[in-house]
Amino acid sequence: MLFSRLLPLVRQQAQQLCGFDVLQEDLVQTALLQAFMHLPELRRPERFAAWVRRILKNAFLMETRAREARLPAEADLRGVPAASPEREADLDARRTLK
Repeated sequence: MLFSRLLPLVRQQAQQLCGFDVLQEDLVQTALLQAFMHLPELRRPERFAAWVRRILKNAFLMETRAREARLPAEADLRGVPAASPEREADLDARRTLK
């Protein structure tokens, strides 16, 4: 019951963080799962919604860092023609992460 009331708020924040991306539902699921698993550690129950939103934000930041680590460095793109699909896809991914 507690989690179902919070679901629309968590989904809305996930959408604000990453837009309509497949990552959105993954973030929601990760945040709610982490909150459930660590519920005994919650010190201030009246701040439950803020706590879950912070978990969501941290999950987003961790995923963003992981994606950035997987992207090729700009130096790796120097030999790729400017109009190539590979270069455009990489640049699009970098813009999404900013």
